[in-house]
Parts: sequence; C-alpha cells; structure tokens
Amino acid sequence: MIMGGLAEVMAAGNGKTADCSGNPQQVTAKKDQIDESLKRVYNDMLEDDVPDRFEDLLRKLREQDAQK
Repeated sequence: MIMGGLAEVMAAGNGKTADCSGNPQQVTAKKDQIDESLKRVYNDMLEDDVPDRFEDLLRKLREQDAQK
C-alpha cells in the first residue's frame, strides 16, 4: 500500500521538483495536489493493520517488562 501511495505522490509532482519560477497559480495548484496526495497516503497508512510480526514483538517486549 505504501509504495502505491508514494507512486501517487510522485505522479502528482510528475517526479520533478516544483519549478517556483512558473505561474504562481500553477505552482500553488501543484503544491495543493501534492499535499492532498500526501494526506491520502498518510491516512491510508493509519488505516493499515500492524503486521503480525510487529504485534508479536510488542507482546514479547511487554512480557519482558512485566517480568522486571
């Protein structure tokens, strides 16, 4: 999911750094488009489940802390 989201952000920016010497309205529109894409990627990541291996690691760390 993350890679798909990053591809979306790159597509929004055409894979290039914004040219600030262009039309200010175009630059603002491009920045807004990139902002929206980044927000969408971030929100998608928040909705993703934590992988099982990380859940297992967290459980083991909690058990170790409880034994101290």
